[in-house]
Amino acid sequence: MATNASVVFDLPPLPTYTLTPRPPVLAPIPDNILALILPIVAYWALSMVYHFIDVNDYFPQYRLHTPAEVLKRNRVTRWEVVRDVLLQQVVQTLAGMAVSYCDEPEYLGGHYPEFTQSLILDSGVEAVVPAFTSWELSTAGFIYWFFIPALQFIWGVCVVDTWQYFLHRAMHLNRWLYVTFHSRHHRLYVPYAFGALYNHPVEGFLLDTAGTGVAFLTARMSNRQSMWFFTFSTIKTVDDHCGYAFPWDPLQHFTSNNAAYHDIHHQSWGIKTNFSQPFFTIWDRWFGTQWKGDVKLRYERSRESAQKQLDNDASSATNSGADTPASGSVTPVPAPQEVPAESTRSRRRKTVTLSPHVDGFRSVNHPVASSVL
Repeated sequence: MATNASVVFDLPPLPTYTLTPRPPVLAPIPDNILALILPIVAYWALSMVYHFIDVNDYFPQYRLHTPAEVLKRNRVTRWEVVRDVLLQQVVQTLAGMAVSYCDEPEYLGGHYPEFTQSLILDSGVEAVVPAFTSWELSTAGFIYWFFIPALQFIWGVCVVDTWQYFLHRAMHLNRWLYVTFHSRHHRLYVPYAFGALYNHPVEGFLLDTAGTGVAFLTARMSNRQSMWFFTFSTIKTVDDHCGYAFPWDPLQHFTSNNAAYHDIHHQSWGIKTNFSQPFFTIWDRWFGTQWKGDVKLRYERSRESAQKQLDNDASSATNSGADTPASGSVTPVPAPQEVPAESTRSRRRKTVTLSPHVDGFRSVNHPVASSVL
């Protein structure tokens, strides 16, 4: 005989709620546009801090390279670097605006009028009881506000690291890709902060803009989450190119992928290693592309060579000026006063500026394009 049975789930009814558009963090700028502005502001703000430290030669004990190396080893002027970085930031902003144009409005739905419900007891008396227990509310809040965003952030980091490792490595394995695009970034043998995004425009779009865009879309981040993700990624990239190994810098200890690690990749002897960027080194370790040799003597030779070139240039300039007499008269040239080497070296460190006339840089073809591939 068939019976008619029904199952009653002892669950409280959901409280009523109202969806309202999420107000922008900084009115009248929409959140999706602010997410594009903040990384650029962070890039130049942090870069200028490092540039101020650099030109004034503060904390020389933590430098990865000497000022002489900046002058003699780099193959691009600082103004050219600024120009190309600004171009890349324009491209990434336009790409971000195109993506944000398709964004759906974000709403807030957490304005609950109450977390209680009315219950008719067996005695017929109406009682007000909680709709959810405190642990249910606490658990739901933790999952919504912390656990899910953490998973989204971790996913985004993994996507960016994976995207950049394999595309970056491909730029080195394929001669045409390297010579055509990636060799521009390697004109900076001695990286500095605002050269972090110095790339060929095509490479900058594929490696940085597209990579972080895919991470953002696949992680399904909100606009406010993207503010944190894009800005943090930018700060980490700038810090990896800063040229300093500060012991108190938390980003230097966040992972082993830091300024010292990435700097090895910018050297002619390490250019085939340390492709991972910007967060972790796991892909280098898994694929055997992590540098494992000694670097101390190699760095010391580079410093000595650059200082010798600088000294020779200064000596040649002095001799050239002394051998040019004034027209119509012979003026005796006083003997140069002896200056301690440390004092001379200190003054040289002060000459690193943004001016190509002072820096004496000339843009030349990248010399390792044919020697390392």
